[in-house]
Amino acid sequence: MMMHDGPWVMILACGFSMLIFIAELWRKLGSPSAEATRKVVHIGSGFGCGMMPFVLNSAWSVFFLALVFVSVFAITRQMGLLPSLHGVQRKTQGSLYYPIAVLIVFILSSHTPAIYLASILVLALADGAAAMIGTHYGVHRYRCGPGVRSVEGSVAFCVVSYLAISTTLLLLTEIAPSHVCAVSLGVALVLTMVESMSFYGTDNLSVPVGASLLLGYFLP
Repeated sequence: MMMHDGPWVMILACGFSMLIFIAELWRKLGSPSAEATRKVVHIGSGFGCGMMPFVLNSAWSVFFLALVFVSVFAITRQMGLLPSLHGVQRKTQGSLYYPIAVLIVFILSSHTPAIYLASILVLALADGAAAMIGTHYGVHRYRCGPGVRSVEGSVAFCVVSYLAISTTLLLLTEIAPSHVCAVSLGVALVLTMVESMSFYGTDNLSVPVGASLLLGYFLP
């Protein structure tokens, strides 16, 4: 089955590589912060990963892609390369957790593309929104474990999570809208708490996997 996925595996691999190349080029020619280039890759990769259940048939294909990019990220981090990804000042392993999370979510929701896509969109969009809003507009800070969050960032995460989940489920399933809205709100609130307690990039793993498990449990 993986052989049939070959063309799409190559297309996705090239797309992710091109996205990283663009972020590196922007980093060299412009003057963005490492956080900005990192979030561009983070969000852009989410849209590419969101296509996987619609174009790939085998989890082994996703495993191959995850293995390749985890290896690339680990090696470049060790060698001090790809500052667009690894140049942030904070301690994080998020780039390594991201491909692993995609693989786990693909396996957990292999028969329900809507759950997969909702989980990946939360990873890509809600996490990115929380970082951007928290960085630029975060005034009310709170400490949770070893790190500091902002109320504004957490609210942004919750709102975007709700919108990502509810919109995906309403478009791709026939579940009653009232049930979709209730489940989406509950899952978004739980994921916001999970995100606030995840540090060093572990939210790239805990948030999408948690979303997949919760949606798989609460949806019919």
